Amino acid sequence: MRFNHSMSNGRTSVPSVSISVDQTNIAKGGGLDILRVVRPAWTSSEIKSKVFTDGLSNIIWGFFVPSNPEDMVIIKVFGSHTGSLIDRKAEIETMMILHDRKCGAELYATFDNGICYEFMNGSTLEVEDCAKPEVFPLVAAEMARMHSSLQNKNKNKTVLNENILSQDKNKKNGTTTTTSGMTTSPLWKKMRQFNKLAEESMQNDASLRERLSAVGVTPGWASGAISALHDLLTPARMPVTFCHNDLIPRNIVYNDKKKRVTFIDVEYAMPNYPAFDVANHFLEFAGVPELNYSKCPGKEFRLRWISEYLANLRLDWEGGKVITEEEFNHWVDLCTPASHLFWGLWAIHQARHSTIQFDYVQYVGKRFAEFTKCMKTLTEEKNEKI
Repeated sequence: MRFNHSMSNGRTSVPSVSISVDQTNIAKGGGLDILRVVRPAWTSSEIKSKVFTDGLSNIIWGFFVPSNPEDMVIIKVFGSHTGSLIDRKAEIETMMILHDRKCGAELYATFDNGICYEFMNGSTLEVEDCAKPEVFPLVAAEMARMHSSLQNKNKNKTVLNENILSQDKNKKNGTTTTTSGMTTSPLWKKMRQFNKLAEESMQNDASLRERLSAVGVTPGWASGAISALHDLLTPARMPVTFCHNDLIPRNIVYNDKKKRVTFIDVEYAMPNYPAFDVANHFLEFAGVPELNYSKCPGKEFRLRWISEYLANLRLDWEGGKVITEEEFNHWVDLCTPASHLFWGLWAIHQARHSTIQFDYVQYVGKRFAEFTKCMKTLTEEKNEKI
């Protein structure tokens, strides 16, 4: 094993450990070697571990010593073939910038097939926590803060704010500002990438193709679905800013003592419609693995949640245009089928390659069925207004 220090964002030195960790046993398969770099004072005999089993993309373990259990170190081993879905360089850059903005965990080290980072003290939310009156306003406010904070100008040249967050020059004063009013989201490029991977999975795996057919999913269907969705969403001219894109309950850490929440696992983060983040979060009320979309919040709760969100949002959009609760709620409706299609395509790739025990095929069938239902409702509403 060897390691060197790499300057990932021009400001912070992060060790890069040359080791590939065995995901079947992170502790014995290389994890302790990484801990010797990031926690050299710890002795092997005193280190304890905790396995986090909820992830559907990666394998995650936490390590700590009994004398200071709050100083837990997370080692995340990337899931099999997830490099095709996720830009890992962008994930690392995003983590570092969010930590600088006090919006996320500190990155301790990288290694050949994963990352090591700070454990955010608190407890990850369960589905039933998301609607609690002491919790949901914190989630709404933190999401608004995240959507607002990374639209600001940043002089540091990084993947996140230079290559991902599109910037333009303000001709009046020569300053650089992010185009939070832009209506073209990288979501469409990412969704087509997912669809290409999904098509390859179906073409190269006859068994998978047969199982997907049993839940109503056939090769070639999603291309037309993406185009139809694009035609439905783009006329709405929704703002685009930095989004997490995967705010499931287990990616939200609630600290009861400090009365605050923190978002973790930013591997799918990219500029997107803020309403996608909100819609995606609401859909997670359905639970996993038994998806029950009747549990998703109704309009009354959604408007209360959105009210908290908008009260904390500082988004420079179309010259300071005010976004109303009803307007944003409509955007959430528009982004709901986008979430279904995005994660349905993701799951097809996972169904072929992931080693995690989860019924991805049934998940695909349910997400695509909901997509179809949502698109039918939205198309009918649109036609009624014509």
